Amino acid sequence: MVAARLDALGAVGGRGVERGRGLPGKHAGARVADRRHGDRADGGRRQPGHTDQVGVRDGVLYGAVGAVRTRRLEPAMTRGSCLCGAVRFETQATFGPATACHCTQCRKITGSYSIAAPVPADALKIKGAPRWFASSAHARRAFCPDCGSYLFWEEGDGLIWVALGSVDGATGTHLANHIFCAYKGDEYDLTDALPHHVRGWSSPEVTPMPFTIAIDGPAAAGKGTISKAVAAHYGFAHLDTGLLYRAVGAKMLAGVEPIAAAQALLPEDLADASLRTPEVAQAASKVATIPEVRAALVDFQRAFARRQGGAVLDGRDIGTVICPDAEAKLFVTASAEVRAQRRHAEQQGAQSYDEVLADVIARDERDMNRAEAPLKPAADAVLIDTSGLSIEQAVAAAIAAVDARKDNV
Repeated sequence: MVAARLDALGAVGGRGVERGRGLPGKHAGARVADRRHGDRADGGRRQPGHTDQVGVRDGVLYGAVGAVRTRRLEPAMTRGSCLCGAVRFETQATFGPATACHCTQCRKITGSYSIAAPVPADALKIKGAPRWFASSAHARRAFCPDCGSYLFWEEGDGLIWVALGSVDGATGTHLANHIFCAYKGDEYDLTDALPHHVRGWSSPEVTPMPFTIAIDGPAAAGKGTISKAVAAHYGFAHLDTGLLYRAVGAKMLAGVEPIAAAQALLPEDLADASLRTPEVAQAASKVATIPEVRAALVDFQRAFARRQGGAVLDGRDIGTVICPDAEAKLFVTASAEVRAQRRHAEQQGAQSYDEVLADVIARDERDMNRAEAPLKPAADAVLIDTSGLSIEQAVAAAIAAVDARKDNV
């Protein structure tokens, strides 16, 4: 099973130390312990039938120099440790192809991403007592309990993935792919030609070049739900730009001057659960009319939109102001009555239906008639009216529209 798993990961051939000499790949990572050359019967001249190819069979090295007796091929030892040395490891196995993982866990563990390569679990000798913890229902990770160094990861398939930064000296492997690229940080780009997978190895590959999907529309039209589904479908990053204005609105309600709040906004501010309240929604609509607030948030949105691998942004002026050159533009709408019904259901009776409908109409009026970046569909946007559509139908319509644009890019 282990051999099959390594084959599936792309392990092809071997990389022995006898490079260029024709040693079979199955002896990768091995060294000849002792060679005792016998006498040449021809006095140094090549005998008929000898070739320039060198090979090993049954412990005997064959080739142009004749038969050479060896003791046996002893695999080279690879060693490594944590930063403080409390946990050490060694193996005589050859590392499989390495993978760079950009998942949220690896980013939190390393501060960026991790690169690891697999070896058979029964071939890895660990000295010391690493601390293992279950990182998911089917995988676990190991750290040094003293210095915190990240060392190992395994899924129970007979392999242990070794963090290559903990290996002393050369590893003898090579980077083969990237996984969980949909979760990578925006502080770096992936520019190599290796496979870049959305999630695990079997997931689709991400789009190698930036591809921006702009989705605009009024409140409660369904653009947020559609945007998340479209982003997940293509493995793109997603930004609800309305949260930027909600975060500024929330700070304004807390007494912070709106322009100062926009200029000092941090990504973690978008995770505040209170941003979904009706009061904050109204405040967001108000601060969005302030030109200085909008200007402070434009650069953030545009940088996000051009990230490698693709991005989906939803808001009210993405296709008209923020990303007028977006590869795909959608305008998601619905009747005011349908949108009020949806919002009323979300609020679970916090407001009456009539109050919610009045709020929806008032917000539409404010958003569509503001002097700075009014709400309106881009000239080349695809209109999707979700009034009579289920979520599945609306998402399918959006994906079909994006696919049509992707085919023409």
